[in-house]
Amino acid sequence: MTEIELLNRAQNGDAEAFAQLCEAHRGRIWRTVSSVVRRKADAEDLAQETVIKAWQAMGSYRGEASLGSWLTRIALNTAHDHQKSAWMRRVQFWKDDRPDEPDGALPIPEQAERQEQQRRVRTAVARLGEKERTPIHLIYFEEYSIAEIARLEGVPESTIRSRVKVGLKRLSGALCEKEIDSCPPLQIGEGA
Repeated sequence: MTEIELLNRAQNGDAEAFAQLCEAHRGRIWRTVSSVVRRKADAEDLAQETVIKAWQAMGSYRGEASLGSWLTRIALNTAHDHQKSAWMRRVQFWKDDRPDEPDGALPIPEQAERQEQQRRVRTAVARLGEKERTPIHLIYFEEYSIAEIARLEGVPESTIRSRVKVGLKRLSGALCEKEIDSCPPLQIGEGA
């Protein structure tokens, strides 16, 4: 069954069709909320909350944006609301306990080096402030454009570009602390 057929069925109250749609976008939802919150337990709760909110709003989905973008917007709003809560303003936790992506086999040296590099980059991105972390995550891990992120965040494209520029500068510094001479400055790509 195609996504459009599943979407039509879900909008008519078919919970199974909705579950199939959410399963197809599960990774994106989790990664999106994880780009805003830092604790794995919070990300899991917020991903679940995103699905519940999407189900409740399914009848209002008009198809002006792709389903993935619509779910991403709900995920971002849910995570931002969580961050703004009174409890979160009083207590902030830092624990990088996101699961590594399993690969099933023992890595060869090149794969191990690449996995270590990816882990370092993801850890450095996770340590950025929320305003820089979210657009960088959406551009480089979810492949959204600056324009799409500006629409999702409800801010001008220039604001997103500025946040990405500041974030990339901080990332460059964090990733190159010991290798200053060998690290070129990070740039925003033309397609971003």
